[in-house]
Amino acid sequence: MAVLPYMQFYVADYLADTMHLSTEEHGAYLLLIFNYWQTGKPLPKNRLAGIARLSNDRWTDVERSLNEFFIDDGNTWTHQRIERDLLSVKGAQSQRSEAGKKSAQKRAEKKTKENQPKSNDRSTTDERNSNDRWTDVERSLNEFFIDDGNTWTHQRIERDLLSVKGAQSQRSEAGKKSAQKRAEKKTKENQPKSNDRSTTDERNSNDRSTNKDPDKDLNTDLKDQTPHIAGACENGPSPDESPPQELDDVFWTDDPTVKFPMATTWQPSPDFKRRAAVWGNILDGPDPGYSPQELASFTTYWKAEGKAFHHVQWEQKFSRHLASQRGGSPPGAKPKRQRQGAFEPSGNYGEKPPEFN
Repeated sequence: MAVLPYMQFYVADYLADTMHLSTEEHGAYLLLIFNYWQTGKPLPKNRLAGIARLSNDRWTDVERSLNEFFIDDGNTWTHQRIERDLLSVKGAQSQRSEAGKKSAQKRAEKKTKENQPKSNDRSTTDERNSNDRWTDVERSLNEFFIDDGNTWTHQRIERDLLSVKGAQSQRSEAGKKSAQKRAEKKTKENQPKSNDRSTTDERNSNDRSTNKDPDKDLNTDLKDQTPHIAGACENGPSPDESPPQELDDVFWTDDPTVKFPMATTWQPSPDFKRRAAVWGNILDGPDPGYSPQELASFTTYWKAEGKAFHHVQWEQKFSRHLASQRGGSPPGAKPKRQRQGAFEPSGNYGEKPPEFN
């Protein structure tokens, strides 16, 4: 095992000593010194060819050139430069190890001394000195307290403590009353409606049913006076006419009690085109009655406004937006209403009427 995962390698010194070596000899020499540093001991001669990764024939030629860098004692090759570097590294490691051991020992001794209890002599002396100092200080502080023989009382602090305790008690009582009121209010809201309310609803229902009777009679009279209407009512709607379709609530995806601001991911209902027609905005073209560009223009405009509406209100705005945009108005603009009863003068301005001639 190597003493260090790296070795000191001085390129200038190496090249100065090995300028005469071939490429093959350079490789064999580097492998030998690397193995030397890795094992930390001289190289055995019977393994030199294997360490250099050469055949026996090639090693015989290379050995003549590399022999000059090592000391051959008959069994091993020793490299003096690597031996010096190994001794230096081992010495530095030994010094650091000894220094670490001494430092750890000092820290342990210091910790042991800190954890030892102080001697009785020192504690007795400290207590005596403390009592002497308190006797001198007591004379100055006695004027701020009331001495009843056993305790010292500070009047200002006592008043502040009473004030704080009183305020805390008041806040506690107020909180309890507020919680009780909320609980009573919640209980009343959860209770079923009283019989008086149901009786009032029944009375109002009876009144409404009574008010409807004259209307039925009036409709009967009108049908009698208009035979063509009566006949149509009796025969029912013609085959060509179909009753108006009601809006299907299956596709309502919003909570009618929640308002939300516009987002780029907002989508109208699947039957948006039919809803727009019910609201008086006829949208030409195939379903869904709008293009992705028109929807993007609408959502971008209202997202910047930051206003919140219900889902159905957004759909109504979108249908009006499509009608106004296709008529040439900008997004969010209301359709212009034509003024009625505007004064339109006749003739040319500055012309005198005939009556004044």
